[in-house]
Amino acid sequence: MKKHNYLGRNTGLAFLLAMALALSLAGVKMPARALMPNETVLVFEGETVSVPAPSIPFKATVKIKNKKIAKAKKKKKFVAVTGIKAGKTKMIVKMGKRKEDKVTYIIKVFNKQEVEKKAEEKLNLKAKSLGTVGKYAMTDLNYDGITDMFADGDLYAYDYSTDKVIRRKTGIDATALDRLFMSKKKHMLCMEAATGTAVSLLKPDEEEPDDTDYYSGKFVRLFYEFSEYDYFDGSCDYGILRYDHPEQFVDKKHYTAGTDYYCFYDSTYDQDDYWYEWFTEDEIETHVNQMVPDAEEVSLMVYDNGASDGVSTVN
Repeated sequence: MKKHNYLGRNTGLAFLLAMALALSLAGVKMPARALMPNETVLVFEGETVSVPAPSIPFKATVKIKNKKIAKAKKKKKFVAVTGIKAGKTKMIVKMGKRKEDKVTYIIKVFNKQEVEKKAEEKLNLKAKSLGTVGKYAMTDLNYDGITDMFADGDLYAYDYSTDKVIRRKTGIDATALDRLFMSKKKHMLCMEAATGTAVSLLKPDEEEPDDTDYYSGKFVRLFYEFSEYDYFDGSCDYGILRYDHPEQFVDKKHYTAGTDYYCFYDSTYDQDDYWYEWFTEDEIETHVNQMVPDAEEVSLMVYDNGASDGVSTVN
């Protein structure tokens, strides 16, 4: 049976990743969308981000009001902004002689060590405000250099632009979660259910397949892909399903009663094509390794807010 090359289907994403790689090699972090006038550019001291401002003509001039805070250099299709000292200033891009040809951006420069310290403080306080008992992990989940938190299936991050902790729901059933993996290359998390679990990773109210339909299966892995557009945003577009009724899909000559069989799930594609592309356990492991080749396991700990000293961390 010929398998879909789902790993190579998203050529647009591959192009964006190639662009991002080229810019990262040049020491520039590249946002995926153009910033609009009066938007805020966030940058750490000693680091450089790009501002792909809309329609910057070749002869445009760029000026930083306080050069002790940041510096800027106009490139072919964007402006590279480098943080020098923690603080706030403005960047003015002049694209002509008229008043309306002037575009202003707010530049905020942060000290990464100070942001990291505050992130840990605020996330620890958030952990202590969670329920009685649950699983969590403190690590840099989206590879921006700042500690984040994974707790009971949700993602928490310190948004240093607003000085608040933000929360992103993954939609998973945390009671079914057994292991968590991170992939820097693919910019995603892989969430895995315990072997042989009868509970799906996806919560019932967010389950895509119909449980009353013979097509149904249990999600045993879900892949949370971080967005390139918004800070710490993302979605679970991909997953691995274990068939509830494998006899409906597996070739009779290959089917063995009592054996688990799996299929790939892709909410961005026509799922009907995948229901009949079955995999054995060894085969699905191979495909998972292709999706997240650099996956590193994150140690999940248990918080117990019933303890007298607050959050206890037990592996």
